[in-house]
This record gives sequence, C-alpha cells and structure tokens, in this order.
Amino acid sequence: MKRRKLCRGLGFCMMILLMLTLLPLTAVAVQATYSFSSLYKQSIYYSNFSDLVLTGDQATDVISVATTQLGYHEGNSDSDFAGSNLYGTKNFVEYNRLYGMLDNNEGNGVSYGYYWCASFVNWCLRQTGVDEDISGSFVSCMSWVDWSIDHSIYKARNSGYTPVTGDLIFFKDADSTRVATHVGLVRYVEGNTVYTIEGNSAGAVNMRSYSLDDTYIAGYATPSYEKSTQLSLDFSGNTDIAGYYIVSVDGANVRQGADVSSTALTYLSKGNTVEIDRIENGWGHCTYNGTDAWISMSVLYLIGGKISTVNYDMNGGEGEIESQTKMYNEICYLSDITPVRQGYDFIGWSEAANNTTTQYIESSQYVKNGDTTLYALWEEIVLIPQLSELPESLIDEALVENVSENQGNQGAQSKDTGNVIDDITPEELDTGKKLSTAASDIITALMLISMPITSMTFAFIKHRK
Repeated sequence: MKRRKLCRGLGFCMMILLMLTLLPLTAVAVQATYSFSSLYKQSIYYSNFSDLVLTGDQATDVISVATTQLGYHEGNSDSDFAGSNLYGTKNFVEYNRLYGMLDNNEGNGVSYGYYWCASFVNWCLRQTGVDEDISGSFVSCMSWVDWSIDHSIYKARNSGYTPVTGDLIFFKDADSTRVATHVGLVRYVEGNTVYTIEGNSAGAVNMRSYSLDDTYIAGYATPSYEKSTQLSLDFSGNTDIAGYYIVSVDGANVRQGADVSSTALTYLSKGNTVEIDRIENGWGHCTYNGTDAWISMSVLYLIGGKISTVNYDMNGGEGEIESQTKMYNEICYLSDITPVRQGYDFIGWSEAANNTTTQYIESSQYVKNGDTTLYALWEEIVLIPQLSELPESLIDEALVENVSENQGNQGAQSKDTGNVIDDITPEELDTGKKLSTAASDIITALMLISMPITSMTFAFIKHRK
C-alpha cells in the first residue's frame, strides 16, 4: 500500500518542485569606469576597447583590455590623449586621467604627465572590473609591491613560482635601490620565457618577452581573479582561436589567398583589428569587401575569442535560466537545471519551439557556433483517476462495470468485483475508505498483469442501509 501511495504522489510532487537559478559567468560589453577624454574617444584605441566583449574570466579579460591598447603612445600635453603622437616624450596619457593629476617631479608640474607603467596596469584592471581589494590600485611600483607583500600575493622571482596569464610582473633596474621600477602584465609563459604587455615601454604600450631567470624581473603579484574555464584564452598563438586580433606592425597585407605571392587586397596599420573566423597553415581567414581574404597570423596578436551565446526559452514553463556563453569551436555544457511546468514532464531541449524531437538534455555537450535559443520540450502528464478523489456525493453508488472489451470473459470478472463491494459495511461506505482501496487494488492488479485497458466505465449501485 505504501508503494502505491508513493507512485500516486509522484505526479503531484513534480508539480511543486522549485526552480533553481543558475548563475554562470556570462559575456558582457566592457564598461568604462570614468569619463574618457574627448580626444581619446576619437582614437582607434577607444574603438578597440569599446568593441571588446568581456568573458567574465578576469585573467583573460585584463589581457584582452590591455591588448586593445597596443601601440598607444605617450604625448607632450593634454592634447595628445588620443595616443597618436609617436614623438611624445612627456608621459601625458589617457590612463593617468583615471587616477588624477600628480607632480612626480618630472618637470610637468601637477598634471597628467607622469610615469605611467603602473597607471596603465591599474587602468586595465579597473576596466575589467577587478576589485581593488584583490589586486591593489596604485601608480607607484614600490607601493604596489609593498601592498602585494602585505596581502600575501607577492612571489619573488627566485621563489620558484611560475607566472600565469593576468599576473602583474615587476621589474627592477640593476642600479636602483627601489624594490621595483617598472610593472607590466603577464600574457603567458612558454618554456623558460614569459611574454608580457607593458605600458610606458619605449614610450608606448608594447609586447615584450624575458627569460624567467632574467635578473631584471623582481617578482609577481597574483590577484585572485574570478575564473571561467570555458571562457579563458590561450594567448600564446599555439591554439587556433577564431576571434578578434590586433595588427602588430605597420603595413600588414590582406591577401586574396593564403600565400605571400597572392594578390594584396589592402593593408592594415598597427593597432587595426581584424576578425578571424578560421586559421589554416599560419594564415587567418577574414572578409574584405564581402570576399574571402587572408592575413598572416605572424603579424597578429589575439585580443579576444569569438563568443557564442546560448539562450534558454522555457516554452510555457516556469522561471528562467540565464544564458551561457562559449568560445567559437569550443565545447560547453548546457545547464544542469531541469525546467518545471505544472502538469507536464520536461523531456529535453530543442532549437525549435514546436519540435517533438529532443536534441539536448540537461548537461549535454554543446559545440555549435553562433548565437542560438534552445526551447524546452514538454510531455503532458496523464494521471489515472482514483475513486478516493471523486466528490463524496458520488461515492455511494460506484462499481467498475467493464474493464476491457478485448479480455475474454470480462463480464464475469467484473461481476466478481461486486463481492468486494458486498463485503463493505455501511460504516466503511460512509467513509469511502474501503471502496477507494478496493478500486485502487483492482486497477493496480490489472496494470501489473499487463491487461490492456481499452475502456473503463463507472456504474453506480445503491448501497445497503
């Protein structure tokens, strides 16, 4: 009896399950943390930055933000905030505007013209949304090292630590008594070499590389970034990643074919960006004026991967499930949440709302590129009626009269059930208890012996008083 009660209750339990809310890290447009200067907003660097979509993996994002600024050059006054004065030498940069005016005894007085390697790193961290409490926020390398030591995130070069993407890397001039004289960001490590991006490197934002044993390196700071393994990027170039790239040299040719002898269609200047949808034999495929084109990957640096968004439509169900994001050509796993709809069972997800065939279930692998919406598919729950659920006014004249037209001598079997009713006392009929139990036992027994039920009718008889 307990087993039958449990089975009868399953349908109702499904109706009252609560929907959980999934909170994945999702891609969002980059947001400014202060008012950019009008000159900077007219620059290619602002355009690169504002087009960037953050992944939510902060180590990846801080390098992506920094890479959008590749080639930005310091100027001689506030009129050079666009970063295009290739002959500027007085440290006037947009990045110093985030922190404010200072007089660092560099001859510029109280101004935005001061050493800016640290302010560039600080600017990238803030635009990425990294909390100051986990990374620090300084325009002084010495202060940043001291803070990192106090917060137990500093690793000295000779500590045996191997840096990772997003770490801060501090440098120290051999003849300096300071703990650090320069700072940058770690892009990646390959073999015994660390690859970086740095502000105020030869007066501009530039890429550099060093041996991990180089005594110029003082150490590293290791912020506890928010992570997303599905959206982290390999900036080494060893992985063919469809995405957005920045040109690292002037005059990079875009060609008709993937070969240096192929016709040049146009050329791109340093700082221009290009969207690559696939990579073959060291050449990136792109589009120029609506036609196929190719550019050598040797002149490109990865800014960010191309991202697909998976949206969920409950299709009549309750609540909602947040969208997920994935890199092009990468695998992601769909939400493990089971949607709920009263009176229905969830059977899976489909790319069409009116589909009857399930394409995916919870936690399925998903590999398609491009934005898509998945619709919940439902199957209506059919419940077998229980006599005990009928109104009490009807449970004084009830009997199962006919069970199946396809079972040999069903009439006799049906009449036999009348004996069960005859044995019920008036008191039990008043409460309806034994009648409900008897009817349930009959239906359950028929189902257990696999007797096909093609029709079921309820006849009513007068009980004895």
